[in-house]
Amino acid sequence: PAGGPPLLLAEPGAAPASSLPDTDPAVAGIDARSLAYVMYTSGSTGMPKGVMVEHRNIVRLAVDSGFAPLEHGDRVAHCANPAFDAATWELWAPLLNGASVLVFDQDTLLDPVRFNRALADGGVTALWLTAGLFHEYADALEAAFGGLRWLLAGGDVLDPQVVARVMGKAHPPRHLLNGYGPTETTTFATTHAVTGAPHEARAIPIGRPIGNTQVYLLDPLGQPVPVGVPGEIHIGGDGVARGYLNLPQHSAERFIADPFSAQPGARLYRSGDLGKWRADGSIEFAGRNDFQVKIRGYRIEPGEIETRLAACAGVREALVLAREDSPGDKRLVAYLTAADGFDVAAAREALRAQLPAYMLPAAFVVLPRWPLNANGKVDRHALPDPADVAVDTPAAALSAEQETLARLWRPLLRLAGVGPGDSFFDVGGNSLLATRLVARIGQHYAIDFPLRAVFDAPRLAQMADAIALQLASQHADALDELLKQLDNLSDEQASAQLQHAPAPVGDSPILG
Repeated sequence: PAGGPPLLLAEPGAAPASSLPDTDPAVAGIDARSLAYVMYTSGSTGMPKGVMVEHRNIVRLAVDSGFAPLEHGDRVAHCANPAFDAATWELWAPLLNGASVLVFDQDTLLDPVRFNRALADGGVTALWLTAGLFHEYADALEAAFGGLRWLLAGGDVLDPQVVARVMGKAHPPRHLLNGYGPTETTTFATTHAVTGAPHEARAIPIGRPIGNTQVYLLDPLGQPVPVGVPGEIHIGGDGVARGYLNLPQHSAERFIADPFSAQPGARLYRSGDLGKWRADGSIEFAGRNDFQVKIRGYRIEPGEIETRLAACAGVREALVLAREDSPGDKRLVAYLTAADGFDVAAAREALRAQLPAYMLPAAFVVLPRWPLNANGKVDRHALPDPADVAVDTPAAALSAEQETLARLWRPLLRLAGVGPGDSFFDVGGNSLLATRLVARIGQHYAIDFPLRAVFDAPRLAQMADAIALQLASQHADALDELLKQLDNLSDEQASAQLQHAPAPVGDSPILG
């Protein structure tokens, strides 16, 4: 259509644009209430539930939503797994607003150098990252961030220090948004636009409702809570999904009648998340309310402990779980990421001054990084048994080749020791750290070690052997090339050539 974006017909033999209609095609039997897709989410119970999302839900997210308006010249990166609801915004927001979609494969996404270059080369102007990727790539994607009109992050709590670092750079993204919303309310329910570099911020708000969305913070009796008091986040409006596929009881528990709306049939989604109104009218995330546990007869909300622990000096993020690693021994375990020099004893004393004894964690586990699932969120099921954490392995237990590789592992994972049988992913590694390990291996050994090899041989001894095999192969190839060059040379020429060879044959590693 005149004045609209150009139509690019990439398919050979396609009809010329002049022969095509300039109006949307009519689709029989489809309206705003028709089902668009079913997306499965594990939820807090771990049982997969199929969320039924309608066409109107997608339109409410992508058109006139008020939080990140796209223009014809925008180029949006599609990085999310199609089974993750961020993909809904990545695909439909640009396509329904005349912008372009650039698709990035998983290998590119997990290689920060390649990803940074690809974002810049593609002229990407809008990017969505999970909180985990945002924290990991805050420095690696500095060049690409500077070219963005919109950088959206969410899916977990954002670290204010990382946000401040990104926004304090010489060329920050033009707009940084913290996005919040369950799958059941179609990707985003609220967003917060970060202004400046919030160096002193205790938390990054999740903001205010996007267009055609209502949010209420309610107490257990269904009444609105005052400013500063935690209440369960209830979400209404056109983003609320139809319900769970073939799970009417679960749907009735979570999708309830909206008592604040005059619209017939209006519903609210009970998120299970807690929030607090701030004085400026924005919302601050305050944990979950459906991880309630019972230990020694006491009912405990781990979210409350997490909030207190997150306020302790040096703590970046905290999770508190009830574990029962041996029958009848249920206890609270605090998992956290922290700054260098973090004092566990001081944090324990700070909690002791604020909480009753039955709410104090029995163990504190400091992790270098959170284990992430395929969607970039914290994988609670992968959090380790405290008894299996931080056991130093004597250097004598490692061969020379294993010790060399262990010196690359230790600073990356922030571990004092690793053993030959330790798996990279069991001692704090994840796919993001694996990319950094591959880069360090490449620099140290001068080889192109594939990322897949880390997943295929994750144990220290296995990986050391894989590196040795690749080195042996590389040396063998170099020797073959050298012998070919010597074939037609005189003895004097061959002697001179050998003197300038990059490495003597005896440098090849010996396996056994």
